[in-house]
Amino acid sequence: MTKIGLYIAFFGVGSMILNSFGYEFKLLMWMGEGYGIRIGIIALGLILAFIGYMYVDKKAETPGVVEQKANTTNTPESTEETESSEKE
Repeated sequence: MTKIGLYIAFFGVGSMILNSFGYEFKLLMWMGEGYGIRIGIIALGLILAFIGYMYVDKKAETPGVVEQKANTTNTPESTEETESSEKE
């Protein structure tokens, strides 16, 4: 969602800049000359990017997800080494 929001905001800012030079994105030609809808598109894009960023941030901090570390004490090689050292 973050990428989509940033793309929408990018097209909103780009539309404002291009409109001042008399150009326009073909996809956004329906907006005409007004800047209100462009500002709304930029705000929508930034809100989506912020929500997506917060969602990913909270997902990374989810409790209950425990990383499992490799248990090296019970591998066959270490067991053989332990048994051979105990026999000697």
